[in-house]
Formats: sequence, C-alpha cells, structure tokens
Amino acid sequence: MVQMRYGFVILSMLFAVVLIPSALADEQPTPLQQAQVAADEFVARHGIFYHGPIRLKILSLQRTTLSLDVSRIAFLYQAKAKTEQKELFARFIVTVRQDPIGIISVQQLKDGDPPVAPASLRTGKPPIL
Repeated sequence: MVQMRYGFVILSMLFAVVLIPSALADEQPTPLQQAQVAADEFVARHGIFYHGPIRLKILSLQRTTLSLDVSRIAFLYQAKAKTEQKELFARFIVTVRQDPIGIISVQQLKDGDPPVAPASLRTGKPPIL
C-alpha cells in the first residue's frame, strides 16, 4: 500500500513537471507567429490583399531569417496607359523589427533582378540586414 502511495506521488510530480512548462510555453508567441502578425499588420496598413500561397522571408534585427508560408500577396498597380489595372504577384522580402512599428520595408524580387520595392510600397528607409 505504501509503494502505491509513493508511486502515485512520483507519477503526480512527473505529470506536473511535464505539463506545467509546456502550458507556460504555449502562452508566449513564437518568432514565426510574431512575424505573421507583423505581415498581417503591414497588409492591413497598406491595403494589400491575399490571394494564395507564397513564401515570405522575415529578417529580424538578430539577423535570423524565418521562412513564412502565408497567402500570396497581390497588389494592384496601374499600367502605363493608366486605364488598365493589372495584378502583380511577386515574392517579397519583408524586414521586421521587434517593436510595435513592425515592418520597416518590403522589397519585390524578380528572378535575376536586384531587390527593388515598388514605388507604392517604399518607406524611405533602407532595409535592416
């Protein structure tokens, strides 16, 4: 009977040691979740809308790169004639800071081209790398 009591106490302590830290860890957002929130805030602020899967690379001040699967970002731009609107689907590098400001700059990437942000998305600040 005493062995069962000790076994129950040991089992209870193991249960508490395993579950309490995992419950506490779930409450803090991961860097990936923080990056998703920052990307969503940027989209809301600049009127960009989502379309389908695309890959964003999130660069933080700690120089770590996170790959983030989000919906495809599309934005409307006017053609040279300014009568026809086209949708541009591209890959972006999004630079984020760990503060309430969130995203600093967005750069459109095309194959073989150096990163250049579209004029409607330029913030006037160089990306922090």
